[in-house]
Amino acid sequence: MRKMLFLFSIFMTITVFTGCADTAEETETTEEATTTPVEIEKIKKSNLTVEQSVLGQVLPNKQMPVIIEQPGEITEVKVKPGDEVKKDESLGTIRTQMGSFSIKAPIAGTVGQLAFEKDDFYDGETPFAVVFDEETIKVQFSVTSEMKDQFKLEREYTTEIDNKSYKAKVTKIESLPNEAGQYDIVATIDNEKGKVTLGSVAEVFLKETLEKDALIVPTEAVITDSDESYIFIVEDSKAKKVSVDILETQSEETAIEADVKEKDEVIVNGHFLLADGSEVEVIKEGK
Repeated sequence: MRKMLFLFSIFMTITVFTGCADTAEETETTEEATTTPVEIEKIKKSNLTVEQSVLGQVLPNKQMPVIIEQPGEITEVKVKPGDEVKKDESLGTIRTQMGSFSIKAPIAGTVGQLAFEKDDFYDGETPFAVVFDEETIKVQFSVTSEMKDQFKLEREYTTEIDNKSYKAKVTKIESLPNEAGQYDIVATIDNEKGKVTLGSVAEVFLKETLEKDALIVPTEAVITDSDESYIFIVEDSKAKKVSVDILETQSEETAIEADVKEKDEVIVNGHFLLADGSEVEVIKEGK
C-alpha cells in the first residue's frame, strides 16, 4: 500500500511540473507574439511638388521662305534638300520677262521644302524653297489658362525628345487663346550639334510646389479613421500614435502638421495591426 502511495505521489509531481513548464512556454510564446514586425521610413522636411507634362512639336526656331518677285522658268537649281547655305548664296536661276536672275538664300541655314526643279514654271506665289536654322530649335505647345500662369518667361524646363532630356527656355507666352481656347507657348533648345530631329514630339515637364518646407511622410503611412488622421512613429521599440493634420496629399507623399520632427521613424507597413504603445520590431528601414 505504501509503495502504491509513493508511486502515485511521484506521478502527481511529474504531472504538475510538466504542466508548469507548458504554462511557462505558452506565456513566453504569447509574449513573443505581441511584438509586431514593421517597416519604417524617415520623416523628411522638404517641398511637396506635383509634376505635370504637356506635349509639343519640335520646329526650327528661325525659317524663311524663298520668294521670287516675278514668275518665270526655273533654268537652274543648284541645291538639294539638306544642303547648308550662306546668306545671299545662289540657290538657282530663274528667267523672267525682265531677264534672268539668281535666286538667293534670304538667311544662312539649311535648305528644305524645295518645291521646284529645272524647267519648272514658277508661279510667283509658291515659295521656291525654305531656308531654316536648326542650330537653335523651338518647342511649340499649347496649355490651359491655369497651366499658362505656371510657366515663366526665360525659365528653363526639363523637356524629353526621343527619350533624351534637354533644357528648354521659354521665350514666348501668348496672351490670347487660340481657336481651341488654349494658349501657345514657345521654348527654345540649343541644337548646335544637331542631335534633335525636327518634327519630333517633345514632352515638357512642369513642377508645381504645393507646400513649401513641410514635414513629408509616405502617403501609405497615414491612417484615416472616421474624422481622425494619424500615423505611428517608433520610440523605444514601441509604436506611438500621433494625430496629424493633412496639408496636401499626393499618391506617394503627404505633407502634414504634427507633433513630430524630421528624421523621426514613421511606420509604413504593419501599422494597421498596432495600437498606441504596441511593441514593435523594425524589420526593414527605408530611405
